[in-house]
Amino acid sequence: MNDFDDAALLPYPYDLVRLATSARLASGLAGSPNDRVDGILSGYQRGLENPKPWILDGSQVWMQALLGRAMSRLGIAEDAVNASVPARALPPHVLAALIAQLPHDTTDLVFMTRQRGGGSLGRPRYLVEGRWRGGPVCREAKALVPSSWDWASGIPGVGGQSLMVAEGRFRSPDPFLSLTVGYMVRRIAYDSEKIDLTDSDTKAFGADVLGAMGSDLAAIHLSGNVDPVALRADIRDRKKGWLVEASARAADEVTLDFEKWQAHWKRISD
Repeated sequence: MNDFDDAALLPYPYDLVRLATSARLASGLAGSPNDRVDGILSGYQRGLENPKPWILDGSQVWMQALLGRAMSRLGIAEDAVNASVPARALPPHVLAALIAQLPHDTTDLVFMTRQRGGGSLGRPRYLVEGRWRGGPVCREAKALVPSSWDWASGIPGVGGQSLMVAEGRFRSPDPFLSLTVGYMVRRIAYDSEKIDLTDSDTKAFGADVLGAMGSDLAAIHLSGNVDPVALRADIRDRKKGWLVEASARAADEVTLDFEKWQAHWKRISD
Protein backbone atom coordinates (compact mmCIF):
# COMPACT_ATOMS: atom_id res chain seq x y z
CA MET A 1 0.00 0.00 0.00
CA ASN A 2 2.97 2.33 0.45
CA ASP A 3 6.28 3.03 -1.31
CA PHE A 4 9.45 2.53 0.73
CA ASP A 5 12.01 4.03 -1.65
CA ASP A 6 12.60 7.08 0.56
CA ALA A 7 12.23 5.41 3.94
CA ALA A 8 13.87 7.25 6.84
CA LEU A 9 13.54 7.54 10.61
CA LEU A 10 11.60 10.67 11.55
CA PRO A 11 8.57 11.70 13.67
CA TYR A 12 5.50 9.66 12.74
CA PRO A 13 3.13 12.60 11.88
CA TYR A 14 5.24 13.37 8.80
CA ASP A 15 3.99 10.23 7.08
CA LEU A 16 0.39 11.18 7.74
CA VAL A 17 0.94 14.73 6.50
CA ARG A 18 2.72 13.41 3.38
CA LEU A 19 -0.14 11.05 2.54
CA ALA A 20 -2.87 13.59 3.34
CA THR A 21 -1.10 16.22 1.21
CA SER A 22 -0.89 13.83 -1.73
CA ALA A 23 -4.61 13.07 -1.37
CA ARG A 24 -5.39 16.78 -1.20
CA LEU A 25 -3.37 17.59 -4.33
CA ALA A 26 -4.57 14.61 -6.36
CA SER A 27 -7.10 15.52 -9.04
CA GLY A 28 -10.10 13.38 -9.84
CA LEU A 29 -10.44 11.63 -6.48
CA ALA A 30 -13.88 11.24 -4.97
CA GLY A 31 -14.82 13.21 -1.88
CA SER A 32 -13.66 16.55 -0.50
CA PRO A 33 -10.10 17.09 0.73
CA ASN A 34 -11.40 16.97 4.31
CA ASP A 35 -13.18 13.66 3.63
CA ARG A 36 -9.95 12.19 2.26
CA VAL A 37 -7.98 13.33 5.30
CA ASP A 38 -10.62 11.91 7.64
CA GLY A 39 -10.42 8.57 5.83
CA ILE A 40 -6.65 8.42 6.22
CA LEU A 41 -6.78 9.30 9.91
CA SER A 42 -9.57 6.82 10.62
CA GLY A 43 -7.60 4.09 8.88
CA TYR A 44 -4.48 5.00 10.84
CA GLN A 45 -6.34 4.74 14.13
CA ARG A 46 -7.73 1.32 13.14
CA GLY A 47 -4.23 0.21 12.24
CA LEU A 48 -2.90 1.27 15.63
CA GLU A 49 -5.51 -0.88 17.33
CA ASN A 50 -5.02 -3.90 15.07
CA PRO A 51 -1.76 -3.77 13.06
CA LYS A 52 -1.55 -6.41 10.34
CA PRO A 53 -0.38 -6.94 6.76
CA TRP A 54 -2.78 -6.33 3.89
CA ILE A 55 -3.33 -9.64 2.08
CA LEU A 56 -5.50 -9.20 -0.99
CA ASP A 57 -6.34 -12.89 -1.27
CA GLY A 58 -7.28 -13.05 2.40
CA SER A 59 -9.45 -10.64 4.33
CA GLN A 60 -9.24 -7.70 1.89
CA VAL A 61 -11.54 -9.20 -0.71
CA TRP A 62 -12.98 -5.80 -1.68
CA MET A 63 -9.62 -4.79 -3.17
CA GLN A 64 -9.63 -7.67 -5.64
CA ALA A 65 -12.21 -5.83 -7.73
CA LEU A 66 -9.69 -3.00 -8.16
CA LEU A 67 -6.88 -5.27 -9.27
CA GLY A 68 -8.67 -7.76 -11.48
CA ARG A 69 -7.78 -6.89 -15.06
CA ALA A 70 -8.96 -8.04 -18.44
CA MET A 71 -6.44 -9.93 -20.55
CA SER A 72 -6.53 -7.14 -23.12
CA ARG A 73 -5.08 -4.61 -20.65
CA LEU A 74 -1.38 -4.15 -20.07
CA GLY A 75 -0.07 -5.17 -16.68
CA ILE A 76 2.97 -3.68 -14.97
CA ALA A 77 5.43 -6.20 -16.41
CA GLU A 78 4.09 -6.03 -19.95
CA ASP A 79 4.08 -2.24 -19.81
CA ALA A 80 7.62 -2.20 -18.37
CA VAL A 81 9.01 -4.43 -21.11
CA ASN A 82 7.20 -2.61 -23.92
CA ALA A 83 8.52 0.77 -22.71
CA SER A 84 12.11 -0.44 -22.45
CA VAL A 85 15.10 -0.36 -24.79
CA PRO A 86 18.05 -2.75 -24.92
CA ALA A 87 20.69 -2.03 -22.30
CA ARG A 88 24.18 -1.60 -23.69
CA ALA A 89 25.95 -2.21 -20.39
CA LEU A 90 24.92 -2.82 -16.79
CA PRO A 91 26.99 -2.21 -13.65
CA PRO A 92 28.48 -5.65 -12.83
CA HIS A 93 26.92 -5.84 -9.36
CA VAL A 94 23.49 -4.95 -10.78
CA LEU A 95 23.85 -7.59 -13.50
CA ALA A 96 24.73 -10.20 -10.88
CA ALA A 97 21.85 -9.17 -8.61
CA LEU A 98 19.28 -9.41 -11.41
CA ILE A 99 20.47 -12.85 -12.48
CA ALA A 100 20.50 -14.04 -8.85
CA GLN A 101 16.81 -13.15 -8.52
CA LEU A 102 15.77 -15.36 -11.46
CA PRO A 103 15.00 -19.08 -11.23
CA HIS A 104 18.24 -20.94 -11.93
CA ASP A 105 17.09 -22.46 -15.22
CA THR A 106 15.69 -19.26 -16.78
CA THR A 107 16.56 -18.97 -20.47
CA ASP A 108 16.48 -16.36 -23.27
CA LEU A 109 17.63 -13.50 -21.04
CA VAL A 110 17.16 -9.99 -22.42
CA PHE A 111 18.52 -6.96 -20.53
CA MET A 112 16.81 -3.61 -20.92
CA THR A 113 16.65 -0.13 -19.46
CA ARG A 114 13.79 2.35 -19.15
CA GLN A 115 12.59 5.58 -17.60
CA ARG A 116 9.45 5.66 -15.51
CA GLY A 117 7.69 7.47 -12.70
CA GLY A 118 7.57 11.03 -11.46
CA GLY A 119 9.59 11.26 -8.28
CA SER A 120 12.01 8.62 -9.56
CA LEU A 121 12.23 9.97 -13.10
CA GLY A 122 15.85 9.97 -14.22
CA ARG A 123 17.05 7.22 -11.88
CA PRO A 124 18.70 4.31 -13.69
CA ARG A 125 16.39 1.32 -14.08
CA TYR A 126 17.48 -2.01 -15.50
CA LEU A 127 15.31 -5.00 -16.32
CA VAL A 128 15.91 -8.59 -17.27
CA GLU A 129 13.22 -10.65 -18.94
CA GLY A 130 13.48 -14.36 -19.60
CA ARG A 131 11.55 -17.58 -20.08
CA TRP A 132 11.08 -20.06 -17.28
CA ARG A 133 9.33 -23.37 -17.91
CA GLY A 134 7.11 -21.95 -20.61
CA GLY A 135 6.26 -18.61 -19.01
CA PRO A 136 7.81 -15.14 -18.77
CA VAL A 137 9.70 -13.82 -15.73
CA CYS A 138 10.89 -10.28 -15.15
CA ARG A 139 13.07 -8.53 -12.55
CA GLU A 140 13.93 -4.86 -12.16
CA ALA A 141 16.81 -3.03 -10.45
CA LYS A 142 16.05 0.61 -9.61
CA ALA A 143 18.65 3.04 -8.33
CA LEU A 144 18.00 4.42 -4.85
CA VAL A 145 18.79 7.89 -3.60
CA PRO A 146 18.98 9.10 0.00
CA SER A 147 15.77 10.27 1.62
CA SER A 148 15.48 14.05 1.52
CA TRP A 149 15.19 13.88 5.32
CA ASP A 150 18.53 12.08 5.61
CA TRP A 151 20.09 14.35 2.99
CA ALA A 152 19.04 17.50 4.85
CA SER A 153 20.19 16.00 8.15
CA GLY A 154 23.60 14.99 6.80
CA ILE A 155 22.95 11.29 7.45
CA PRO A 156 25.02 9.11 5.07
CA GLY A 157 23.70 6.09 3.23
CA VAL A 158 21.44 5.26 0.31
CA GLY A 159 18.11 3.50 0.89
CA GLY A 160 19.32 2.12 4.21
CA GLN A 161 15.83 1.90 5.74
CA SER A 162 13.89 0.61 2.74
CA LEU A 163 14.32 -3.11 3.29
CA MET A 164 13.98 -2.82 7.07
CA VAL A 165 10.58 -1.14 6.68
CA ALA A 166 9.40 -3.50 3.94
CA GLU A 167 10.20 -6.54 6.10
CA GLY A 168 8.64 -5.23 9.34
CA ARG A 169 6.88 -7.64 11.69
CA PHE A 170 3.40 -6.54 10.59
CA ARG A 171 4.11 -6.98 6.89
CA SER A 172 4.05 -9.87 4.45
CA PRO A 173 7.22 -9.04 2.49
CA ASP A 174 7.95 -10.02 -1.07
CA PRO A 175 10.58 -12.80 -0.86
CA PHE A 176 12.13 -11.53 -4.10
CA LEU A 177 12.80 -8.03 -2.77
CA SER A 178 16.47 -7.30 -2.06
CA LEU A 179 19.04 -4.52 -1.91
CA THR A 180 22.38 -4.40 -3.63
CA VAL A 181 24.80 -1.47 -3.61
CA GLY A 182 22.62 1.56 -4.37
CA TYR A 183 19.83 -0.47 -6.05
CA MET A 184 16.53 -2.06 -5.10
CA VAL A 185 15.94 -5.34 -6.92
CA ARG A 186 12.37 -6.59 -7.19
CA ARG A 187 10.06 -8.94 -9.03
CA ILE A 188 7.80 -7.45 -11.70
CA ALA A 189 4.56 -9.43 -11.84
CA TYR A 190 2.70 -9.98 -15.10
CA ASP A 191 -0.72 -10.24 -13.46
CA SER A 192 -0.69 -6.94 -11.55
CA GLU A 193 -1.10 -3.26 -12.25
CA LYS A 194 -1.38 -0.01 -10.32
CA ILE A 195 -4.78 1.21 -9.16
CA ASP A 196 -6.02 4.38 -10.85
CA LEU A 197 -8.41 5.99 -8.38
CA THR A 198 -9.57 8.48 -11.02
CA ASP A 199 -10.95 5.67 -13.18
CA SER A 200 -14.75 5.67 -13.26
CA ASP A 201 -14.88 2.04 -12.11
CA THR A 202 -12.72 2.65 -9.04
CA LYS A 203 -13.73 6.13 -7.86
CA ALA A 204 -16.18 4.67 -5.37
CA PHE A 205 -13.32 2.88 -3.61
CA GLY A 206 -11.14 5.98 -3.17
CA ALA A 207 -11.96 6.53 0.51
CA ASP A 208 -11.43 2.83 1.25
CA VAL A 209 -8.01 2.82 -0.40
CA LEU A 210 -6.89 5.95 1.47
CA GLY A 211 -8.09 4.36 4.70
CA ALA A 212 -6.13 1.22 3.85
CA MET A 213 -3.00 3.30 3.27
CA GLY A 214 -3.50 4.97 6.65
CA SER A 215 -3.93 1.59 8.33
CA ASP A 216 -0.82 0.28 6.61
CA LEU A 217 1.16 3.28 7.86
CA ALA A 218 0.19 2.44 11.43
CA ALA A 219 1.39 -1.14 11.00
CA ILE A 220 4.68 0.17 9.61
CA HIS A 221 5.18 2.59 12.50
CA LEU A 222 4.44 -0.07 15.11
CA SER A 223 7.01 -2.40 13.54
CA GLY A 224 9.85 -0.35 14.97
CA ASN A 225 11.00 0.44 18.47
CA VAL A 226 7.80 2.29 19.35
CA ASP A 227 5.60 2.20 22.43
CA PRO A 228 2.13 1.47 20.96
CA VAL A 229 0.36 2.85 24.03
CA ALA A 230 2.21 6.17 23.78
CA LEU A 231 1.59 6.39 20.03
CA ARG A 232 -2.14 5.75 20.42
CA ALA A 233 -2.30 8.34 23.20
CA ASP A 234 -0.50 10.95 21.12
CA ILE A 235 -2.75 10.55 18.10
CA ARG A 236 -5.84 10.58 20.34
CA ASP A 237 -4.81 13.77 22.16
CA ARG A 238 -4.10 15.85 19.06
CA LYS A 239 -6.56 18.66 18.45
CA LYS A 240 -9.40 18.07 16.06
CA GLY A 241 -8.55 19.07 12.51
CA TRP A 242 -4.76 19.05 12.98
CA LEU A 243 -4.14 16.86 9.93
CA VAL A 244 -6.51 18.90 7.76
CA GLU A 245 -4.64 22.09 8.69
CA ALA A 246 -1.17 20.58 8.31
CA SER A 247 -1.92 19.02 4.92
CA ALA A 248 -3.45 22.27 3.66
CA ARG A 249 -0.29 24.20 4.58
CA ALA A 250 1.90 21.51 3.04
CA ALA A 251 -0.17 21.53 -0.16
CA ASP A 252 0.29 25.30 -0.44
CA GLU A 253 4.06 24.89 -0.03
CA VAL A 254 4.20 22.14 -2.65
CA THR A 255 2.13 24.22 -5.08
CA LEU A 256 4.37 27.25 -4.58
CA ASP A 257 7.49 25.14 -5.05
CA PHE A 258 6.07 23.66 -8.25
CA GLU A 259 5.22 27.11 -9.61
CA LYS A 260 8.80 28.26 -8.94
CA TRP A 261 10.12 25.19 -10.74
CA GLN A 262 7.85 25.87 -13.73
CA ALA A 263 9.06 29.47 -13.93
CA HIS A 264 12.68 28.36 -13.70
CA TRP A 265 12.19 25.70 -16.38
CA LYS A 266 10.52 28.22 -18.68
CA ARG A 267 13.44 30.64 -18.27
CA ILE A 268 16.09 28.09 -19.15
CA SER A 269 13.99 26.63 -22.00
CA ASP A 270 13.28 29.94 -23.76
